[in-house]
Amino acid sequence: LRTNNAISKLYNYQKFNKGYVQEIETGKAIDISKCPYLAVVDIDIDKKLDEQQRKLIRDELLQQLNSNKSLKVGLVQTAHGGIHIYCHIGDNKLRLNSMTGLIKSLESNSLNKRYGVDVFACVTPYNEESKEKTLRQVVLPDSIVKDKDSDVELQYTNLNKLWNITQLSNIKKVFQTLKFDLNLILDIDKHKVTQLPALVVQESSQQITNDQEVIDEFALKYIQRDKSYDISQSDSKIDMTKQTCILLCNGLKGLEIHNDAQELKKEITFLVLFKAVNSLIKIDGIDEEFINDVYQRIRTMNNLIDSAKQHFDTQRERY
Repeated sequence: LRTNNAISKLYNYQKFNKGYVQEIETGKAIDISKCPYLAVVDIDIDKKLDEQQRKLIRDELLQQLNSNKSLKVGLVQTAHGGIHIYCHIGDNKLRLNSMTGLIKSLESNSLNKRYGVDVFACVTPYNEESKEKTLRQVVLPDSIVKDKDSDVELQYTNLNKLWNITQLSNIKKVFQTLKFDLNLILDIDKHKVTQLPALVVQESSQQITNDQEVIDEFALKYIQRDKSYDISQSDSKIDMTKQTCILLCNGLKGLEIHNDAQELKKEITFLVLFKAVNSLIKIDGIDEEFINDVYQRIRTMNNLIDSAKQHFDTQRERY
């Protein structure tokens, strides 16, 4: 099996193996980088929706997948009611082992679907020299986890017992069945966007090479779309609402970001930044889509040192 030597035990209801035995074994995780040609499509349904709404979204997605009789994929219901889809990379040239915040549903959907899509794949196989860059653990079915500061046990449920079969369907087929854009995960040259030049930035602190243009997608989506967020000419006070969040997050640009540091001056670390971003979900009007947009802005509009780039996704889930 491709999963040989790729599975590790989980302890104390955690999602990551910390490299040593702890008190209570509560599950298992698989390291994608040790599984040639394996990919997992992770559909994370908005946790702010109630259980019935999440079930409605999940059932529709499963119906789409099951309607394709030739599709052979492993299906696992995640701890918060999302879906892990185990599939095969095939001959597709994917970008990275870990690709997060790729797809978001349209708000105009009649079922008000709200979910994010990540893809984890064995693009760069594991090796000792680059293990920090390639490591990507995915919690396996029948594992039990707990959210931080919570005693509620959450289980990963095996929906069709196919996650570990040898002949999984191609990820391209999965994306076609769900009507997702495969180009989002392929390693292809992106065409430069020429419209909206006011939102194209080239800041020296980002260390952009080859005159690469970066589109300020966050400003385009949240600031340009609604001029009420431009308060540069206003002296009025505002409450801590979604409006405040947009204004604050729009300022996350051109920072030097570290994975960790002993002493900070003008820099910032993931610990401070990610805890602050994750706490925004408690504010009325803020959903998973907005949180994912903020993380994408942090990743693309700032100068992440090498260690921060390597640990971005694991630290996001940690905090």
